[in-house]
Amino acid sequence: NEEPVIWAQTLAEGLAEAGREQPDVVLLDLSLPDSSGVATVQKMRAAFADMPIVVFTGHDDSALAVASLEAGAQDYLVKGKFDVDALNRAVRNAQVRGALESRLRLLNETLEQRVQEELAKNREKDLQLIQQSRQIAMGEMVRNIAHQWRQPLNTIALILANIQDDYRLGELNEATLERAMADGNRIVQKMSRYIDDLRNLFQIDKEKQLFGIGGAVH
Repeated sequence: NEEPVIWAQTLAEGLAEAGREQPDVVLLDLSLPDSSGVATVQKMRAAFADMPIVVFTGHDDSALAVASLEAGAQDYLVKGKFDVDALNRAVRNAQVRGALESRLRLLNETLEQRVQEELAKNREKDLQLIQQSRQIAMGEMVRNIAHQWRQPLNTIALILANIQDDYRLGELNEATLERAMADGNRIVQKMSRYIDDLRNLFQIDKEKQLFGIGGAVH
């Protein structure tokens, strides 16, 4: 059974007919009243990405043939230089090449999608690793803070216990109390400086300042 051939006099008519009928292959003349040259192929390909195209031209120009193929045509025939067998062969080749190119394009699109999905997964994993690293670092910092505070707090507790014992034994006098208060205040000031150091450490808008390395080590 021969497939019906639909004729169109202009590119506009051809585009409309191709949209309605969805033909197996388009036989495209490059010398139409409303379009000529490679631009005709480009317009047809822009309208129908997967429709096979065989180009007809009256110019035996190899450069035009290559340009037409690069623009999206699957085959190229010169008017007056082919017979029915050559036309049938070009149509079959265009259909096969068109199907292969369509599958390849779909494969590339699918591959690009898979690549993007894998990149997204890798970015998610990287973010999770960064978050885990931050949590580990934060936990280590909290442990260090607890270690730094535990000793002065224990010392303050010991000072308070000594004051209580002196009071119970009747040995608490002004000199003993002032000495204990001085020791306690010294420890509290040290802890306050440590808090200030922590606050300064996490300031984002800190400005660079020159300092002596000897003083920092000391």
